[in-house]
Amino acid sequence: MPEFGVIYEAGMLPPYEVNEPIVFGALVEQVRTAERVGFKSVWHVEHHFLEGMAHSSNSDVLLGAYAAATSTIRLGYGVKLLPYAYNHPLRAAEAVATLDQLSGGRVEFGTGRSFTREEMEGFAIDPNTTRQQWDESLHMILAAFRDEKFSWDSDSWKLPPRSVVPKPFQKPHPPLWVAGTSPDSHTLAGSLGMGLLSFSIRTPLNVLQERLEMYREAVRNCTDPIGDYINNRAATFTLVYCGETDEEARETAGKAVVDYIAQSGRYLADTVAWVAGQNAPSYAYMKDRYGMAEGGDGLTFEELDSQDMVIVGGPETCCKKVQRYVELGMEPQDILLGHFQAPGLPMDKVGASIERFGKEVIPAFL
Repeated sequence: MPEFGVIYEAGMLPPYEVNEPIVFGALVEQVRTAERVGFKSVWHVEHHFLEGMAHSSNSDVLLGAYAAATSTIRLGYGVKLLPYAYNHPLRAAEAVATLDQLSGGRVEFGTGRSFTREEMEGFAIDPNTTRQQWDESLHMILAAFRDEKFSWDSDSWKLPPRSVVPKPFQKPHPPLWVAGTSPDSHTLAGSLGMGLLSFSIRTPLNVLQERLEMYREAVRNCTDPIGDYINNRAATFTLVYCGETDEEARETAGKAVVDYIAQSGRYLADTVAWVAGQNAPSYAYMKDRYGMAEGGDGLTFEELDSQDMVIVGGPETCCKKVQRYVELGMEPQDILLGHFQAPGLPMDKVGASIERFGKEVIPAFL
């Protein structure tokens, strides 16, 4: 059976000056709870400018707070954005290694290139360059982890020899992951020997199963991993609310999960229009999946629930829905990543949902 993890975006609704200290403090307490009730990892996204949906522009600080509050739970970047304008490669290496040292070797190093117009345009990033920048940045970070004296000479960077410190606690480096939302990215993750963070949303389970099989095939055939070893693991993302009953769960979380996925659709639809004008072929998959008319309008909870695109219900229903994810072909080393904190959910309800899921759902899959 797979492991279970929690992933956060720190979503919140106005007034933000009230919600941010409340939400950030509550997340730390929820991570303590998650560790206590059996979750094996907590992950934090990096997003910029996505007001309301994700107030998570500095995952290093938040993951550091989680590290200080816990002792065993793994700490995942879900993900650190590697295009240069987001994070200088050496600053990223320093931050990841510092967290790994602080936590005694608990870091899972997830990486990505971002997918919204809000973020890329806001940082003046050409979408045609994000994949190349992600690739070079990751190679630079791995060299900084490994080499006593780091230097780099390319068209993008000319950096003289320097000692990049600290080095990671985990040797040779923390496990490597990459975010995947398109079919090609699932294959890419496997071909590079990286763990897959499958962040597809509004995706029927049969489509998700096909993508996991693409990853499995690619990772089986990987002979030259980008890191020093193959991280053959897949993490599958879904929104979760484990309520007292099915009725309470739907009443509490139904609107929040619909609003979250609809907002994601609107961001993606806006990006589709923008990248079409930028002639960015590596983002062309968005049009096939989301389309200009699928920005999120007309989405219903019934659609999401009937196709098991979310896990919302009482403990028994949650167990049944988790079982459907397991039947996709998830393996013991894999992770089911639950996004428990959709914007608008009361923080006390989120904490209770995590505790209930840990006590009444996770034991059914041990």
